[in-house]
Amino acid sequence: MDTTRQAIKASLPSLLWAGLSLLLFLGLAALVPACSRLKKEVGTLTGEPPIDQAPPQKQLDQAVQHVFVIFKENHTYDNYFLAYPNPTAPHPAPTTGLAQGGRIVPLVEPSKDDWSPGDNSWDVAHTDYDGGLMDGFDQAAHQPSTGDRFFHADGPDGAYVSYGLTEDIGRRRLSYYWFLADQGVLCDNYFSSQLGQSFPNHLYLLTATSGTCISNPDINGHFQILNADGTRSQATHLGPTVIPTATPVELEASGLAWTVFQELDGIPIVGLPTNALLDLGASVNDIDVIHQLPDFSSRLIETKDLDTRIGHYFAKGWDGHVTYIKPSDLNTEHPAVGSITDGQNWTKAIIDAIGQSPDWAHCVIILTWDDYGGFYDHVAPPQVDGFGLGPRVPCLIISPFVKKGIVQHELREHSSIAKFCEKIFGLASMTDRDGSDATDDLMSAFDFTQTPRPYSDFVPP
Repeated sequence: MDTTRQAIKASLPSLLWAGLSLLLFLGLAALVPACSRLKKEVGTLTGEPPIDQAPPQKQLDQAVQHVFVIFKENHTYDNYFLAYPNPTAPHPAPTTGLAQGGRIVPLVEPSKDDWSPGDNSWDVAHTDYDGGLMDGFDQAAHQPSTGDRFFHADGPDGAYVSYGLTEDIGRRRLSYYWFLADQGVLCDNYFSSQLGQSFPNHLYLLTATSGTCISNPDINGHFQILNADGTRSQATHLGPTVIPTATPVELEASGLAWTVFQELDGIPIVGLPTNALLDLGASVNDIDVIHQLPDFSSRLIETKDLDTRIGHYFAKGWDGHVTYIKPSDLNTEHPAVGSITDGQNWTKAIIDAIGQSPDWAHCVIILTWDDYGGFYDHVAPPQVDGFGLGPRVPCLIISPFVKKGIVQHELREHSSIAKFCEKIFGLASMTDRDGSDATDDLMSAFDFTQTPRPYSDFVPP
């Protein structure tokens, strides 16, 4: 969820800017492992707020009663699953990427777990896409010497890297995610919903539209709107004229429950710079029809140490029929902020909490990443309208009813999750995205006639 240095600098008071610059000069990336340890220590030294009992929710007589969506940050399919065994893939895995002027760039393994490929804004993404040629990833935004102290690539041609470059590398560096792929369904034709940053893609997950938003919020909460005439304006929220409904709204209208879990950093010295760049909880806060729901303040649960606390929330009944789960900055796997090792450990803790709860017998867990983050992917995203699709991102599906160990090629995007929830819970479609036959509903990932699989199937040996 990257913004430019100029926008941040213009918005911050001089004192805050000086402190932020000093902290980043000392090396925020170098502090991440220490901060992660400190976060755990702080959680053990300070008392946690009590968890109230949730209101009772409607009990359903159907196979799937709970859908959990875990939404992580900024990686492409090639960046994580390039060499994953996929004998029926329509797109053979490459070992090189295309760059401007026809230059061939070898794909390489990143040297660190929090590798940064540089920027991923609307304009950068469209240059990367280059009308479907996917050859713009060697532009200045993905090089180390752009003069931007915040969001530069960690090496020359910094976008052309893959943690799944070979099967050996993938199983070593992404062992948990590759194991989930072995046991469940991996989607190799799943795209981000918009060519650009995280915030608009979060909107698609909830509403099957971005409301014409094309950027992340800045430090003052302003984001860019693309007008019908091609000009741009700014907004701080999305009213009912642009986003008239959302999955939480449709659920409540049907007497069903939703929850958004947003993990907080919990460390002020780190939260100061990172929360200025990664606007936690922005998507639900900035959609008026969700924010105005009577129980909004109780259904948006913001807490630190979610990986250790979420099971306690489940025990108190806060697991909605649809539950969205978003990590803190340090656990997002966001380039230059969170490591993929910490991110995998956090994800496993969250999935373990679901798998060890009574919900497992009637649940679906969808794990995906919000946008491409600036990393290279060789598959050109289909353009279904003026906003996307954006580059491929990983998507994994696990459930007692999921098919085992297959890679599916159906055309999917974040609106597919909204469409799946509509299918499962009998909700109306919201936009042309989820209402179109072109958007797959994920249903082919499941066999509801099979003997339900135990959670132990999804626990690494």
